[in-house]
Amino acid sequence: MPIFDEAPILSARASQSWNEWRHRNPDFCETNAKRWWTPDGVKPPSNTDVIDLSVAENTLMIEELKAQVATKFSSTLTDRDFTYGEGPGGSSRLRTHLAAMVNQYFNIPIPQPVEKEHIVTTPGVYSAMEQISWAVGNPGDGILVGRPYYGGFIQGFARSRSRVKIVGVEFGSVDPFSREAVQMYRKALERSNEDGTPITAILLCNPNNPTGRCFSREVLEDFIALSVSYNIHLISDEIYALSTFRQTAVPFTSLLSIPVDSKAASRIHVLYGMSKDFGASGIRIAAIISRSVSLVNSILTGSSYLSWVSSAADTMWSAILTDGKFLRGFIGLNQERLGRCWKLVTTELARNGIKYETRTCSGVFVWIYLGYAGKEEAINERLIDMGVKLSPGRKFRSEEEGWFRLTFARPEDRLREAVKRIVKAIGTPETPRVSECISS
Repeated sequence: MPIFDEAPILSARASQSWNEWRHRNPDFCETNAKRWWTPDGVKPPSNTDVIDLSVAENTLMIEELKAQVATKFSSTLTDRDFTYGEGPGGSSRLRTHLAAMVNQYFNIPIPQPVEKEHIVTTPGVYSAMEQISWAVGNPGDGILVGRPYYGGFIQGFARSRSRVKIVGVEFGSVDPFSREAVQMYRKALERSNEDGTPITAILLCNPNNPTGRCFSREVLEDFIALSVSYNIHLISDEIYALSTFRQTAVPFTSLLSIPVDSKAASRIHVLYGMSKDFGASGIRIAAIISRSVSLVNSILTGSSYLSWVSSAADTMWSAILTDGKFLRGFIGLNQERLGRCWKLVTTELARNGIKYETRTCSGVFVWIYLGYAGKEEAINERLIDMGVKLSPGRKFRSEEEGWFRLTFARPEDRLREAVKRIVKAIGTPETPRVSECISS
């Protein structure tokens, strides 16, 4: 496929976006022409069998999802779904059932239920990021997020039309999920304000991507108090809320489940979507959930017209949420399968002396340490040479080099083979081949 580098006319913002991207991804044109990723098990053009565990997708529930959609889609679809319907914010049908699901599974207190009027649907969480940042921040404002954090936040917030900035919080030896860490956010907030980047919101990823850890109720309460104290917004990306697969000392607690007064409630906003918990990242539908009337209405009358969800996606999610029996079984089976894959991978990692984050309780990935500070890129290349793709820590702005995210929501035979290839690439404590391949 021919690639033309010189466009006759590009806007300044388009040129800036492209230049920033290609400097970070110099092989983008070539790899994009060949499709820069392939579904697991599908051989790329080189015919090399690459096991791709770098993309945070859940492929464990596709058959169950296909069967439900095939059975319920046509009966859920109405004549109105072929029109503009109720506008860009999502159908009442979907918002009503989504509110009911959140109230039940996110343990929302009865006095403060989520209602359909609190929900705006979007074509994916990326779109939700852009719309929420458009509503809460001006160009040049900062959004505070703790490291390591999901690299997509840069694309969804900083490179969106809102042009806000992501301001990372460093913790050093402090546990990023502790009450002590909240004070690190406070210091970073004050420092950013003094340096000329006013902080307009704190962004949490709970459960966290890439570590799979959760914030305790006490820590979330501290974040609420901090946001009220500085009159800023508190955003929580809870896209892995129902992908909990094991019990830990700190289970998942939704920000929406904490009773608050009206002053705090108006600044709490949650992002959720169908991609992860429902294993349907290709359907492209998500939601902003907020009790702030002004925020919801500003999105409905502004940015949502550029992010209108397809009626087909709206109907698909509705077909799942309206069937309570299926929903309960689906969530339970998904969690069971995730737990089995987690145990398989971590058992193999431990057996080969590879360190990993043991406090993970939710998500579709494990955060593993392959060591050798300053050699992360060399390790990554070595892994690819051995036919396995992981996500290196630099993509998550990890404070410490050598960490990688491994997606385990894959068939068990592929996981076993992937760990074998990782060990072959980096060795074990007894046979440290990695030191040989990256010593230069």
